[in-house]
Amino acid sequence: MDSFSLNKELIVIPVTQSVLFPGSSEEVRVTQDLGHKLKHQIDKGNNLAIALSVKEEFDSDHPDTDKLCTTGTLIYLSSHASRQDHDVVYTKAHSR
Repeated sequence: MDSFSLNKELIVIPVTQSVLFPGSSEEVRVTQDLGHKLKHQIDKGNNLAIALSVKEEFDSDHPDTDKLCTTGTLIYLSSHASRQDHDVVYTKAHSR
């Protein structure tokens, strides 16, 4: 991993239908609540988050951390968009 400081709070994004590999760019669907938090984070200049794949059926309204994989991917958040029933964040995966 490149040497840089992670002195910022990182939000965990559960990824349910894809895997984020270092160097890849991906559109990630999130709940509106999480999308609002990520937009606020991006607006504050903190464009980092952790993407964790889910192991099995995952209820984003009542997240169970036991259903998240323990190895994730550090991602850069490039932008956010609101849709009718969900939000989307555009990401670039950095490293595992």
